[in-house]
Amino acid sequence: MSSDSTPNRLPHFGPLTIKKADVYLNKCKYEFPIDFKKSNIPVVPIDDFRLKYTLGKGGFSVVDLVKRKRDGKWFAVKVSHKYNISKRKMAKIVLCEKRLLQSLDFPFTIRMEHYSQ
Repeated sequence: MSSDSTPNRLPHFGPLTIKKADVYLNKCKYEFPIDFKKSNIPVVPIDDFRLKYTLGKGGFSVVDLVKRKRDGKWFAVKVSHKYNISKRKMAKIVLCEKRLLQSLDFPFTIRMEHYSQ
């Protein structure tokens, strides 16, 4: 199932349909631990995207701007090399970050759409 069809997600852009902030925040507080335990983000081959340019570099990752070949949709891709992760013993931290990003669905945060191995 692609995240485009995942129910109960906020729209990528445009006006939000949050009528009462306290109700929305309570819903998020309830749903986040459930989503954090799931792994429902689809694995997508990196070959499905065309690299445009590098947005930034960090300690063991590079963030690139890419365009999906099938529909021209733009994404930011964080590329972490397994060698650097294992060398620095960061596997647990990286997996926790992945689970966190796939669970977030909140205004003004980046949503994880796909991942690749």
